[in-house]
Amino acid sequence: LLSVCVGLIFLCLYNNISCEVFTSMADVESLLSTEKILVESLDKYIKLEEKRLNKLKKLNQMYANLHNAAKNDSVTFLSNPVNAFLLVKQLSSDWNTTMKLIDNSKSREALTYLLLRKSLFPNREDFEGAAEALMRLQQFYLLDATTLANGDIKGLYKSPEMTAADCYEVGKHAYTIHWSNFSLMWMNEALNRLDEEEIHEIDKLVVLEYMAYSAYEVGNFSYGLSLTQEITKLDPNYTRLYDNLAYYQAKFAERQYLENLKEIGSQNPDPKSNYVIDIEGRPWTEREMLKAYENLCRGETVQANLQTQEVKSKLHCYYETNKNSYFLLGPIKVEVLSFDPRIVVFHEVITEREINLTKAIATPLLARAVVQDTITGQIEVTNDRISKSCTLEDYEHKVIARINRRIQDVSGISIRTAEPIHIINYGIGGHYDPHFDFAQVGDRIEMFRLSGNRMATWIFYMSDVAAGGSTVFPIAGVQVKPVKGSAGFWYNLKANGEGDKRTLHAACPVLSGSKWVGNKWLHEFENEFRRPCSLDSTK
Repeated sequence: LLSVCVGLIFLCLYNNISCEVFTSMADVESLLSTEKILVESLDKYIKLEEKRLNKLKKLNQMYANLHNAAKNDSVTFLSNPVNAFLLVKQLSSDWNTTMKLIDNSKSREALTYLLLRKSLFPNREDFEGAAEALMRLQQFYLLDATTLANGDIKGLYKSPEMTAADCYEVGKHAYTIHWSNFSLMWMNEALNRLDEEEIHEIDKLVVLEYMAYSAYEVGNFSYGLSLTQEITKLDPNYTRLYDNLAYYQAKFAERQYLENLKEIGSQNPDPKSNYVIDIEGRPWTEREMLKAYENLCRGETVQANLQTQEVKSKLHCYYETNKNSYFLLGPIKVEVLSFDPRIVVFHEVITEREINLTKAIATPLLARAVVQDTITGQIEVTNDRISKSCTLEDYEHKVIARINRRIQDVSGISIRTAEPIHIINYGIGGHYDPHFDFAQVGDRIEMFRLSGNRMATWIFYMSDVAAGGSTVFPIAGVQVKPVKGSAGFWYNLKANGEGDKRTLHAACPVLSGSKWVGNKWLHEFENEFRRPCSLDSTK
């Protein structure tokens, strides 16, 4: 529209000049109407520019508010996941809006330096990942959308409140990935905030439409219908109403039919249907496993056979030397969290200086963490694991060689066939879903042919995490909290070489803070005499 206005001005001027207006009074008189058009066009241009600049001022104030809140203590500021989300959103989707406004101005040259750094800004994928992280934190830590949008999570540094537009963007992405319950929550929060805001950046009608769709998707047809009726009050010409009603009524009938079939089939259920793993003859369903995972992440008790009250009462701490003279004056501090499978924590086994050096070496090498498909053997990125990682060899710095030797001395396991230490930094809501560290029968893991299976896992905790971020064992019912300077340790294999499925473990989403860990996987070969095999098929 701005270009049209300016074009009209120059078109008028050009036409009059080319016709030599000074040769005719009639043409001179026509300049009055030309001037009228010029004034009107300039007025329109100025108003549009003022509107554009007001939008830019508002965006700039929003950027400044977040920056000022963070500049004194960025670590504490980013410990609140809402702050981290807003930062990513402002430098991705909000920045795109800013650029569109700037593109309409000749003042763009003033921002040349900033534009050259655009490649460093987060992109749409980053925004979507941050939005999903907020919803994951909601699920695991039972947080409602209002609490997160207010930025006032108990015990955490308060963030600026999210706007209706912020909530709308989260809800819209939730709808896109079919997380309909979350879409409904966040769109409802956007609607509530929209009524409180003087300037509306989003359309109420669109919000209600997303809410209606989401309500239908989760099977709440009466609520979806009431929302659709509210839309028709706001816009009587809402032509999609009857199409939507017909579509969702058909979907509801289809769902009812499938549920009836399921109910008929459940009369003769397969005892092993829907189970993930069989532990000591006891099948665990996916629902049971995920429930145990979430409960442990919240620090709640899990009804697991492996952690009875009698077993818990015998858990203890002790000092260990491993018959190593190095530890006579400073013995190893051991905390037993589980006897069978054996899961322990070694306290104060890496120093602050070693941690800082390791993180400094690793930081420029970090890349999106991947997993290996056990069927195809292909390396792939997955949302089951949200973190960045790198591997560090002994030759990269003497501190790496030193902490590797310490792993061998403390665990009593040779590191000659072990994998390089794997440094991981978890992002916003960073987590790793339940998994085994060992390769199972049929897995295509080529590197294990030369070193044997992953016999044991060592995990350094290289940062304190204010909230969340525990390592949990859903089957064993164990939670290992990340304490800076400590290390978790467990055997992935039984003494007979069979994978111990009770060591299924996961990394809980990081609710607050930055989580750094260092994993070391210790393999079978070269450890035949350090951990002799058992002929007992049950051990």
